[in-house]
Amino acid sequence: MTLMLFLFDSWNPCFKFLHLYLPADLCGPCPWGWQRLNSKCYYISKHGKLHWDDSKQYCSKHRAHLVIINSEEEKNFINKHITRDYWIGLYREARMSAWTWVDNTPLGENRFWQKGQPGNLYYYSKECVISNAAGWKKESCYSDSFWVCETEALIF
Repeated sequence: MTLMLFLFDSWNPCFKFLHLYLPADLCGPCPWGWQRLNSKCYYISKHGKLHWDDSKQYCSKHRAHLVIINSEEEKNFINKHITRDYWIGLYREARMSAWTWVDNTPLGENRFWQKGQPGNLYYYSKECVISNAAGWKKESCYSDSFWVCETEALIF
């Protein structure tokens, strides 16, 4: 438990006071400004756009990763909080046909692609995925977009 508290000290300023035994309603399971669904916390960027790699790095600096969408419930939750395109943690390397999540798991079922996406062609540069209310679409990783980070919620 000590290690967990140490990690959360710098993650969320509210956790610096856990040693005072504050109730959970004062120090929530997610960092301030993040949204919670079940056991996950989500940061939905609102100001400024970044390339995919820079978005990935932003999430890493906040002890998170670009969102990995595992269910329709998760997709709908995120779409409820966004109004524009955003990066998710799905990509494929240059000259590769397999889509991979940032945790190195393969995509699996392709149920959230927009009509006509992702297409069968693959390109000579890395491709990344943007999502919006209409679904997923492939995009150059060097395009600028908003992004969504995901991390585990602290459950009391």
